[in-house]
Amino acid sequence: LLTDVTINELIKIEKAITLDLGGKKVTATSKKAFEVYANATIKNGTIEAANRCVDTRKAVELTLTDVNLIADKYTTHGNPQPLTIGGSENGTKVNMTNVNISAAAGYGIITFVKTELNATGCTISGYNALYVKPGSEESVFNFADCDLSGSTAGNDVEGNSFSTIAVRADDVTVNVDADSTVSATGNYCWAISLESKYTNENGITGANITVAGAINGKVLTSVDVNANTITVKAEYADDLVACGYVALDNGDGTVTAHIHVYESQYFAATNTENAYTVYTCSCGDTYTEVEEGTVLHAVVNVQTGDTYTDLQAALNAAAKGDTVKLLKDTAAEGIYVGAGKTVDLNGHKLTVTDYISASFATTHIVDSTNGDGLLVVNGADVALNSENKQLPLWTAEGVRFVTV
Repeated sequence: LLTDVTINELIKIEKAITLDLGGKKVTATSKKAFEVYANATIKNGTIEAANRCVDTRKAVELTLTDVNLIADKYTTHGNPQPLTIGGSENGTKVNMTNVNISAAAGYGIITFVKTELNATGCTISGYNALYVKPGSEESVFNFADCDLSGSTAGNDVEGNSFSTIAVRADDVTVNVDADSTVSATGNYCWAISLESKYTNENGITGANITVAGAINGKVLTSVDVNANTITVKAEYADDLVACGYVALDNGDGTVTAHIHVYESQYFAATNTENAYTVYTCSCGDTYTEVEEGTVLHAVVNVQTGDTYTDLQAALNAAAKGDTVKLLKDTAAEGIYVGAGKTVDLNGHKLTVTDYISASFATTHIVDSTNGDGLLVVNGADVALNSENKQLPLWTAEGVRFVTV
């Protein structure tokens, strides 16, 4: 550019180009300034728009260098999103160096597809600095020497909570290095949040978030967290525990909260004292320590990998054709095994004190260890009489339920 320009309609970048703003400013009065459909480099200048400064619509490689992206005002177009990584194709790659992104009433960076983003020396601000939406599963975000800030200024009310780093997609990795800062300003703003993908749905899983640098403000929310890993500086350990998370010392000045949630309990990984720690949901004020190697769950569904503390709960959740396998000796007052479902003793003892019932002869109890497993039942349950409509009988396939 040779001079500042104002555009009234969006510009589509449909060929691989380098756009040198020449230290000038592009002001878009329309909702968007640029849509990107091809590999592109944008450098050296400022883009200001009503809603979206740069919006990728294909799986492209976008390079931003020495650029300001500004969309600071809430308009009829909704919350501003200066850098939007969207479209319908996964695999967008964004490289940012010395980029300033400002979205005072919106989301600095927002993604809707699988993305790899590498940012160095950048400043990113908004209600959320980074907002990872559903559809962005398996994305990776790396921030080096960056300042990320979130703020609820002007909208600081319960129910409108935001966070600097907000993740709503599974298996997302966010790395913020020790030279970076993450700040959260407001009563209802946090540095990190892991939120359910949709209303009334289970929380996300597989997130791996590391903030090795300073965190200013509240560290973490406890919304719908399930099987995610969070690593922060050791000085923030109390902030994690206060939310009901388990802070495990890594011995390098950082702590990790590695959490698996099941039936109102958090199951932590091994800590430095070689013990597992089990925290309840009551903000970390109740816990027990057991020896390393202790099996915390009793049953696993072989097909889904889901674990359970209760055999009947596992059987209820299992689909026809599934096998639920014991992970340790287990006792139950009574069990009902649905049609086409199998219980694998897996070398352990299953004690049933009341009854065993099943739907059809396609139901089995087996032992994959070929003999180490043991089924213990009440003697009255295997007596041949009119009260027993189904008897568990050993066959070559295991225990088969026979109607008599």
